[in-house]
Amino acid sequence: MMSIVLKFGHFFLIGVIFSLSFTASAEEIYSWTDQNGTVHFTDSLQKIPPGSQEQAEKRSIGKDPSRPRLNSATEEGNLLRPTPAPPLERLDASSSPPLSPIHEVPFKPFEGSARRIIVDVTFNGSVTAPMAIDTGSPVMVIAPKLAEKLGVFGEGQEKLIVTAGGIGGKVPAVLALIDQIQIGGAKGHFMPTTVTPVGSEAYEGLIGMDFLSNYSMKVDWKKRVVILEEIPPDPALPGGHDEQWWRGLYKDFGSMHVLWQKYEKFLNDQIESALVVTGANIELMKELKGFAVFQSKEADKLLSKLDRYANQHLVPREWRQY
Repeated sequence: MMSIVLKFGHFFLIGVIFSLSFTASAEEIYSWTDQNGTVHFTDSLQKIPPGSQEQAEKRSIGKDPSRPRLNSATEEGNLLRPTPAPPLERLDASSSPPLSPIHEVPFKPFEGSARRIIVDVTFNGSVTAPMAIDTGSPVMVIAPKLAEKLGVFGEGQEKLIVTAGGIGGKVPAVLALIDQIQIGGAKGHFMPTTVTPVGSEAYEGLIGMDFLSNYSMKVDWKKRVVILEEIPPDPALPGGHDEQWWRGLYKDFGSMHVLWQKYEKFLNDQIESALVVTGANIELMKELKGFAVFQSKEADKLLSKLDRYANQHLVPREWRQY
């Protein structure tokens, strides 16, 4: 006798049991499907319900001549099980890759007669200012007026006096770190920022590639929106930045720290030597030394903040050399 029940529509096998008694002649096997979608097998036509006999399929099962003959003791009552099919893969919403968030941000298209993409940017969740998107700028740039609103020049804020290069040559600038910026729903964290005049009344700074490198950007001039699609996180880009970015920032902060330490030592040696004999020169040297000490400490604070951020994002130690 044999009975099999297969349940379709629930993606699983309820049960498969073969109990066959092989003889030299072939056996007739019947199968039919009931109203619930369950497939039944039997070796007797009389066991099929009257309403299902007409649609029952008949099959012949006999011995395979190529199969080695088993002795009757083993053959009698032998339990045969078909090879189980591989498990069906479960398909649901969780198995499909998540879509990257997309942010549409309105922009002002003109600065006078020039075409610009000027968007509103919120700094540290509090101050909002118009900024121009500039793919030619490696870092963010803000005007001194905006820096004052953000408290960049206040006590306890990390800042370093440097020079910034531009079309008109090098000008004094301040290097600082902004914790967070937000453009629409798009966010950027730990933004190295140069404070220097931007030369326009239409915006208060530039959004550079430090922020844009984490997004794919499209511009819809008809709708006047910039479309920012988030790039999925990549373990090879800790904090959203590649090895060159991390090495470059460590080199900038670290080399400045070392440079101002050396300059402080040079000035101290000059003060203590017989080369400086007049009172006016000594006072000037002391002022320069005080400035060098300040710069060295600020560079050290920036470097420490960079280290904390690198630790949070598991940046390799070999990327932190300077």
